[in-house]
Amino acid sequence: MADGDIIHGELSGPYRKPYKWLCEGKADNNECARVLMSAILRDLKNKGVAPVRLAKQMAESLKQFINNGCRDWVAMSKKLDWLAQQASCSHYLRELVLRPSKSILHNIRYSKAAIDTRNLSEAITEGYIQEVYKSNFEQRIPDKGADNDTVMNRVKALNSEVYPEIKKWAKQANVDGDVSKLRLPRRQKVKEIDLGENLL
Repeated sequence: MADGDIIHGELSGPYRKPYKWLCEGKADNNECARVLMSAILRDLKNKGVAPVRLAKQMAESLKQFINNGCRDWVAMSKKLDWLAQQASCSHYLRELVLRPSKSILHNIRYSKAAIDTRNLSEAITEGYIQEVYKSNFEQRIPDKGADNDTVMNRVKALNSEVYPEIKKWAKQANVDGDVSKLRLPRRQKVKEIDLGENLL
């Protein structure tokens, strides 16, 4: 299913190659996941550090809100909106950070479990990276019938490799306060076959 119009239409630059590989079905899941993670990293680095800084600010506000007893939910939601408006990045990027922040606020409000405030910044950064991935790749895959089902099944299979790496990137970005040092995971070593080995 190599369709040039599809590949070069809705998807932005770095995501065309992984989409093409998924459509062609020639590369295995590991290689497809690697090229997709490479596209996500390029995208994150192009977007810069402002969203990570915004995630830290929102995490700090949520932490204070939790520690002060969580009372005025509307005011806290408005504060998150205000922090987003003050950020030095595009409206689009602000929204990608605001979504996981509001999701955490929702979980705080309706969850009976205690909230761990130590990793809020990391959680928001992870949510931001997931939003980048979903909004620039998953949600832009054109709906082309049966072929789309095949591609989406492949994407779901890749998520088991992509999401754990996103978690690691979020942790590192939170520690560094930057995205420029984020790297791809090392390639998995393939065991060489000994020609004298009995494989039966």
